Amino acid sequence: MFVIFGLQRKPQHLASISSMCAVCQVRDRQELFSVRTRVRLFFVPAVPLPTTYRTTCAECRSSVTVSAEKADMLLANAPRADERASTEVLAAEGSAAA
Repeated sequence: MFVIFGLQRKPQHLASISSMCAVCQVRDRQELFSVRTRVRLFFVPAVPLPTTYRTTCAECRSSVTVSAEKADMLLANAPRADERASTEVLAAEGSAAA
């Protein structure tokens, strides 16, 4: 009898933040992701495993695992999408007026 099992990892983009990279020590944009892992049995997701959080540096493309508490702190300090859109519009209007 054969048992077919495997792991399925699904990353979900949470935010873009400006932070210091732990690897290259450059202050640049970091992408924050949550990665959910599930054990699959016969192509059916069976057992969810704990969610991990990772940041990826835009400069050196390295990825570092962070704790859930640090991910929550980074997410709380990250600008929301509506704030980013309003600052981009203001910047575009300012450059058009000049």
